[in-house]
Amino acid sequence: MVHKSFSNFFQKYPIAANAVSGFCIFAFGDILSQSNNLPSNSTNTKGVGTERSIREIGAEIDFRRSLYCGMYGIGLNGVFLTKYYRILERTFGTGQNLSTVGKKIVVDELFGAPIFLCAFFAMTSSYRKVDEPERSFEELFSRFKDTAEDKLVISWMADACVWPSVNFITFRYIPLNMRPTFVGCCQLVWNYWLAGYVRANKENNTSSSSTSTGVNTSTVYETLGR
Repeated sequence: MVHKSFSNFFQKYPIAANAVSGFCIFAFGDILSQSNNLPSNSTNTKGVGTERSIREIGAEIDFRRSLYCGMYGIGLNGVFLTKYYRILERTFGTGQNLSTVGKKIVVDELFGAPIFLCAFFAMTSSYRKVDEPERSFEELFSRFKDTAEDKLVISWMADACVWPSVNFITFRYIPLNMRPTFVGCCQLVWNYWLAGYVRANKENNTSSSSTSTGVNTSTVYETLGR
């Protein structure tokens, strides 16, 4: 009964359903990334390291940034991806054979992935407008341009290593209206693993000047690829 109601909701209100899931996935994913980039131990008055509580970690989470990521999830998953997948269906057909699925994967990787990456670079660049309202849009655009030039290629390469296999499952087995939510869940899992990987490398190289500044949430998401 619950599964049927869930499916009916996505069938009747695909944009609203994917918007809700997109907000939750992206906001929660940002909270996970931030928590992974915070030290897990603190030093007490006696100089002894102790494990930090959830409350201590939560006090350092920037929930405004997480809300901002959630809004991005609404736009990407709820609106853009819902319409994007419908365009692919109309262009290449609804078949689930290997030829049709393969065409969708190729088109998504060559055209869709760069668009998604640039959209996310634009979002991460606009963080400064939230934290520092006095910054001009010219400065934000310059930041976006620099980020895209520095990270677009390597981010696309990371995308190409992971998402074709995810998209094979998406296009072959997942119902059309649920695809944005499925992809969002894959984003969350991949992002959580990547954040932990980055954190482990940072802790193992604390003496290196390149890691002493830490890794921010946007870096993790940009490497995510979607």
